[in-house]
Formats: sequence, C-alpha cells, structure tokens
Amino acid sequence: AAMKADVVASLKKLGYEIIPSETNFIMINVRRDVRPLLAGMRNHGVHVGRLFPALPQHMRVTIGKPDQMAAFVRAFGEVVGG
Repeated sequence: AAMKADVVASLKKLGYEIIPSETNFIMINVRRDVRPLLAGMRNHGVHVGRLFPALPQHMRVTIGKPDQMAAFVRAFGEVVGG
C-alpha cells in the first residue's frame, strides 16, 4: 500500500489523475491516446498493462517492487514529457 501511495503521489506531482482503487494496479488518465505511450514505455524497458478500449486515455500499471516502480516513474516522466 505504501508503494502504491508513493507512485500515485509521484504521478500527481507530474499533474496526472489516477482512478481511485483498492486493487494492485492503478489507472492513470494520460489525457491523450495511450497507445503511443504504451510503445514508448516498452522502448524504455518498462511494460505496462494492455489498452482498455473503454478507457483509451488511461494507462494500467500494476504495482511492483520498489526498483520496478522507480523505473516506471522515471520512464513515465520521460515518455509523457518527451
């Protein structure tokens, strides 16, 4: 729960909203078509969830180990900012 809270806080600092959940994953509103971002994350060696057709502007991210989540936050910042 602490790792999830840390990741959510990091994403909120970047200006992104997350759908509240009690699950082991988060859905991030990226405010644009998520498909290019999914590819960009893979190019950074970070694999996130598949496209959800009902939520085409959301990225699904399963909460992992601290090193995995640190890599995710770094890659996300580069992909959405670049």
